[in-house]
Amino acid sequence: MSKKTKTITGLLIFLFTTGTAFAQATTTPPTTIEEQIACVGAAVAVREEAIGPIMNEYFQAVTTAYVERKNALNQVYTSTTTVKGIRFGTKAAWSAFHSSTKLARNDWLTARNNIWKQFRTSYKACKPKSGLTDSGYSWMGYWW
Repeated sequence: MSKKTKTITGLLIFLFTTGTAFAQATTTPPTTIEEQIACVGAAVAVREEAIGPIMNEYFQAVTTAYVERKNALNQVYTSTTTVKGIRFGTKAAWSAFHSSTKLARNDWLTARNNIWKQFRTSYKACKPKSGLTDSGYSWMGYWW
């Protein structure tokens, strides 16, 4: 587990503990539609609050991977004088780039899935009426 994943996990634990506590603050589930709306709204707010920092971590990791690839390729082409050396250096640069972006994507997906899992738990604690959620439109936000 990477250092970023550990940091993200700590943030998620904090956010979900407070969000779940709100959803489960009463001993009985919300009964009126107003209470259910407030409960679901709190669960959605916690979910959305958690997703922003996770996306920032992902974009920062990918940006870093691009910068490192650029620097590695620049180093290869400015300090290597053989075709074999160029091939070896460029392969290493691209391999490192692929590994970095793959790790960033896997960390993001793990964190995103944990966020949604916790949201579903908080949502169920609200015992809302059918259709009282925004999850039906969540597919619109995915671009990969």
